[in-house]
Amino acid sequence: MKIRRILEKGEKMNSSDKELEAVGEFLVNIFKDIGNFAKGVFYGAKELKKGKSKIIILIILIALGIGLFLMKETVWSIIPKTDRFKPLKYLVYIAPLIPLIYLYSLGNQHDKSRKSFDDMFEKIGFYGKGVD
Repeated sequence: MKIRRILEKGEKMNSSDKELEAVGEFLVNIFKDIGNFAKGVFYGAKELKKGKSKIIILIILIALGIGLFLMKETVWSIIPKTDRFKPLKYLVYIAPLIPLIYLYSLGNQHDKSRKSFDDMFEKIGFYGKGVD
C-alpha cells in the first residue's frame, strides 16, 4: 500500500522501498508460476483420457522416476567423480517429478491448441455466446 501511495503522489522511492517491491514481485511471480504449473498438470491429466499410449508413457515415466530415486546410490557410482559432473548427483532427487513434467507438457499442448482456435475464430470474426 505504501508503494502505491508513493507512486500516486509522484514521490521517489528509496532503496528499501524498491527492494520491498522487488521481493513482492518475485513472490507474486513464484505463486503465478506454481499456479500455471498446477493448471498444466491438471489439463495434462485430463488429456490422458484421449489415448492409451499417453497412459502407458505416464506409467513408464512413473516407474523410471521411482527407480532412479530408489537406486540413486547405483546411479551415483556411474557418474564420474570430477567436479564438473558433481551437480548431476542432485538431479536424481527430482527424478520423481518426471511424470509431473510429462503431464505439464501435455497440458501445455492442450492450452496452445485452444489458443490457436481462439485466434482463428477471432480472425474470421466468430465470437461465442455472450460476447458482444
